[in-house]
Amino acid sequence: METFETELKNRNKNLQNLLKENNLDAYVITDPEDVWYFSNIAYSPEQRPFFFIAFPNKKPLFIVPKLEESHVDV
Repeated sequence: METFETELKNRNKNLQNLLKENNLDAYVITDPEDVWYFSNIAYSPEQRPFFFIAFPNKKPLFIVPKLEESHVDV
């Protein structure tokens, strides 16, 4: 049986493969449901957005408000 952690890794790997196939440098995700889908981090966007940036050949990057930094541990 696959763990949720493995599922997240597979989701990100599939996204990375799509980026490679389409010769893209990065993919920026801001939609809260999509951020959750790729990271398992749920947040409610008020005035401060979260950015999940996927790259084809390296670990994703999160850009979050300083006030929310402690809630994001990836």
